[in-house]
Amino acid sequence: ASCNACVAFTVIAAAESAYALGARRAATYLDFSEQALFFCNNDIAARPPDCNAGWVLPDALHVLSQRGVRQERCYVYDVTRGAAVCGPAGAEERDTLPGGEDANSSSGTSSGTSGSGDSGSSSGAGSSTAAGAAAPSVCDSVPGRWEVVAREWYGVESANATAAKEMVAGTGSAMTCFKLYADMYSHPGGVYRWDGESAWLGWHCAQLVGWSDDGGWWLFKSSWGTEVADKGFFKVAYGEAEVLAWGVYGLIWRP
Repeated sequence: ASCNACVAFTVIAAAESAYALGARRAATYLDFSEQALFFCNNDIAARPPDCNAGWVLPDALHVLSQRGVRQERCYVYDVTRGAAVCGPAGAEERDTLPGGEDANSSSGTSSGTSGSGDSGSSSGAGSSTAAGAAAPSVCDSVPGRWEVVAREWYGVESANATAAKEMVAGTGSAMTCFKLYADMYSHPGGVYRWDGESAWLGWHCAQLVGWSDDGGWWLFKSSWGTEVADKGFFKVAYGEAEVLAWGVYGLIWRP
């Protein structure tokens, strides 16, 4: 089964980077759950995600700022199960998981409120633990406060490359979208440029992790796996595929 869940993968990748930066630890062993973000929050999603229609970054980030993130090992990505992992049956499975050191090693449960605003606004969710409360389960939301940073514009003509670079430098990565062409799936590596013939399939969102002004490209971490492009990383030439057309978003994690 397939699912247009690139927004969830993008947001979770950025969350892992933001947590690593805020906690001053390597992101190598962090593994947050796309399944929980995509399938387990329809009750608060402004426009619930759908495997056919996909999702949009502002809505996914609103959910994350409200509910936080959970561990992949508790909510393993499996499109065929969908929201079944969120209910009682999923809870029974999670109760059998062993403990261990991970992002939930400090006490706290995720709660809080988020705000919304115009371009450049931020929102966040906090965490708190009542005195004497039991230590959280490894499958609870990862403790901490998530802040969403937005730099929004509409149309490639209004895209602000400087703001995108500042977002990557300031928060560790950025989230944005670009036009998806059929030949991207078979791109062998190097810098992508549309061949002028391959069909436009829609939009793809990905984590922006770098750039090269000398080389003239943006560097993305994609959700397509290591077989595509440069072992899971994807370079798109400046001016191609309407990169940044919908703005850029960042995440900040605070204890």
